[in-house]
Amino acid sequence: MATAGGIPAETGRGYAGDWAGFTAWCESTGRRALPATGDTLTEYMTHLKGQDKSPATMDRALASIAVAHAAAEFPKPPTTGARRVLKGHETERKKSKDPRRGTRRAAAATPPVLRKMVAATDTATAIGRRDVAALLLGFALAARRCELRLLDWADIEEVEEGLAVEVWRAKVNHTGPLGVPYGSNPATCPVRALRAWRQCLLDHGRQAVGPLFLRIQRHGRIAHPMHRYGQPIGDPTGRITGEGPGPPPAPT
Repeated sequence: MATAGGIPAETGRGYAGDWAGFTAWCESTGRRALPATGDTLTEYMTHLKGQDKSPATMDRALASIAVAHAAAEFPKPPTTGARRVLKGHETERKKSKDPRRGTRRAAAATPPVLRKMVAATDTATAIGRRDVAALLLGFALAARRCELRLLDWADIEEVEEGLAVEVWRAKVNHTGPLGVPYGSNPATCPVRALRAWRQCLLDHGRQAVGPLFLRIQRHGRIAHPMHRYGQPIGDPTGRITGEGPGPPPAPT
């Protein structure tokens, strides 16, 4: 299934998996997936409810079906009945008060964990400097990967107290930049880490403009061109995807 432009890669993969699940169910039940009817969506939500899928998973399944219809230039199928099933399932889950059925949240990184992640990263490499800068800056800003990847050089200014960062956040209104102070420990200071990454970019001949966090291949080439079947892929500016920076692999 082709997803619309602007959808994050992680969400796009989730939509594709949801659409595959829906089409497989339609084939097994003799229903038509595209275009789907409102009754089909209601029955599919009832099927997912029977499997005790989470309301979030069911809601995303409806979104994936809508995206598939839009991509195929079909009108969005009616969702009134499907939404009733979803709402009823959500209410039942809340009333059950079963902690195993509650919303699961990823555990936030703590300073000790952050220090271990930084210590395990080779900052002698460009990838290491980038990842440490992204980890520490993201921690200081409580920023998501999708927010970090959108940062440009112009969005961050060094000030006397540390950094002034303009972060774009969906559904959040705030005026003015966010402040990031110097850290008490130089090894985990976001200001120093970002300065080291910026200097690394300059040392590699990059200009102080455009995306701040860039993709790097395993041989150290920064913002390298990428091709698939002879066609260019990836952001032409070299900007990372949401999966760009990440913690180092666990030792084995």
